[in-house]
Amino acid sequence: MTPPIDVLPALAHRISPVLGDVGGLGALMRALPPILTGGFECRLSGASRQVDLQLCLLREDRLAARLEPALRAALHQLAPPGATPDRLDGLLADWRTTTPLVEIWLEFDPVPGGFLPSVFLGFPPTRPDEDPASAMGDVAARLTGRQPDRLMRLVTALRAAVPGAFPSHLGLMLGRPGGGMRLNIKRLQADMIVPTLEVIGWPGDLTEAAMLGRALLAVSDRMTLTVDLDPERGVLPAIGFECAAGPRPPHPPLALTTVLGLADVERRSAAEAWPCRLSPDDIPWPAELIRADLLAPDAGQSVLTLGISHIKVTRDAGGQMAAKAYLWFGHGREGLPPRVSSDWETPDGLPILERTRRYFRQMTTAYLHHLGTTFRAYQLGSDGDVRRSNLAWAQRAGLVPGMRVLDAGCGVGGPAMDLARDIGAEVWGLTLMPDQAALGRRLVMRAGLSDRVRLVAGDYHHPPWPDGFFDAVVFFESSNHTDDPAALFRAMHRILRPGGILYISDCFTRPAETLDAGGRAFVDRFDRVNADRTRTLSQTAAALRQAGFEGVSTADLTGMVSTRRWTRAYVHEAGPVPVTTGLGGLYLFPDHAAGPSPVFCGEARAVKPHARS
Repeated sequence: MTPPIDVLPALAHRISPVLGDVGGLGALMRALPPILTGGFECRLSGASRQVDLQLCLLREDRLAARLEPALRAALHQLAPPGATPDRLDGLLADWRTTTPLVEIWLEFDPVPGGFLPSVFLGFPPTRPDEDPASAMGDVAARLTGRQPDRLMRLVTALRAAVPGAFPSHLGLMLGRPGGGMRLNIKRLQADMIVPTLEVIGWPGDLTEAAMLGRALLAVSDRMTLTVDLDPERGVLPAIGFECAAGPRPPHPPLALTTVLGLADVERRSAAEAWPCRLSPDDIPWPAELIRADLLAPDAGQSVLTLGISHIKVTRDAGGQMAAKAYLWFGHGREGLPPRVSSDWETPDGLPILERTRRYFRQMTTAYLHHLGTTFRAYQLGSDGDVRRSNLAWAQRAGLVPGMRVLDAGCGVGGPAMDLARDIGAEVWGLTLMPDQAALGRRLVMRAGLSDRVRLVAGDYHHPPWPDGFFDAVVFFESSNHTDDPAALFRAMHRILRPGGILYISDCFTRPAETLDAGGRAFVDRFDRVNADRTRTLSQTAAALRQAGFEGVSTADLTGMVSTRRWTRAYVHEAGPVPVTTGLGGLYLFPDHAAGPSPVFCGEARAVKPHARS
């Protein structure tokens, strides 16, 4: 077992006494190995001064994997007489190879004679046509010895009724009297709160709960709904809204708790004093981190980052509310992690369409897991609400009810379904990848839109429709997978009716003469990573005119769009340390030189002219 060190007590003593008393955690922290991803849960409301310790095991964290045998030994040491956490011990021994879990959180609850952990299991996002209930049921049954049929039915019903909801974590309260379960639901937008609570059967006032949720969502980067379940009684009265925001002071969700009367100014200030970065000069440093730095000197110096993971506001069916702050800590490195290299990045000799096929063979699953069915980096008029963003793009394109629209480069059809459902358009989608088209057709059928959305596979340089078939063609971040944009636009010109619209929103580059060497290198890497041929707005406009379009206009949309959803997709949501996802290992770029980004979001719009007499 790794010898105990005093880094956890050193972190705990950075918590202001205003937020709580960490004295009760002394024996616990001394027994645990230095798994340095976790946090402290502090009450912002009420008289309780209890502080709870949480540890997090991330699948990507090799240090935690090496220390898990020591953690398992510590759990037996900490358990009260007669309590043997054998099932949890077995799970921790092999979860990385036998389960789909991406993380495990342990929250240590004091019980007579020791500590027992409640366990929070983090599941990967499922594909839209998959049901996560069976995976949750299997792991829950393994830990509790009982099949959680009520939970599985609830998860299945939720996925069917609220398609955008993501049941991300299952909590099993092993250390609490009577046990119990907690379901965490991510990716909720304002209009999804009431349907979710209806499906779950929450007994409180739905309108008031939705008002609270909307207020918290308005000041948060993301929000998670937590619902407690009893195996016998069903859904319990208390729900929680976990609200995360970026590492900027003041912390907006924390500030709102003061407005709501859930945290006084002193407690709020004490919580806002927690975020910082620590080095070996600040606290006793774990030997494991020193060893890792010596073995990999080029990977960057280890640091501990402290931040506010999220603020949780709870509300029960009677309207009583309370708030907690989750003070997060995690180890990382100064500088960026190594970037994954992929075979489509071959610099010479590989046609762009083949590069694109290779790209999406590997990346479609990652996109679905981290972005859902809309494969877009830029959002417009919305920050996190994908559907509203898609409609805002449609409005900029000039789409109106009754139009026949081609989504060229449609992926699995997320935007196409939104255009059909909310604009009232008849939408065709064209994707290079047959598996994307097949999955998209299943999603369209599930959405009840088969009469308005049709997805086909093929090369968009050779669209399989007759002349003048469409009223509009849109490229939503898909126009750069071509070596010959004029030929591509001529193909679109053919299938558009006279007066038809072509609209592009995509990534564009600054003129080469305005870029320094660092900017040009950034653009080159960007194109290799994305299987793109990124061009300037003026080059795109020239290609449109060459293809026969008129009324060509372009615009730089920098400042109008958000990439927050995209960045959240490649950084793990556990806390402020940038633990990258599978998508992030590919997409993290070093900072470009000072000044405007070499790659930006822009748009181009053109019209097919009427025949001249």
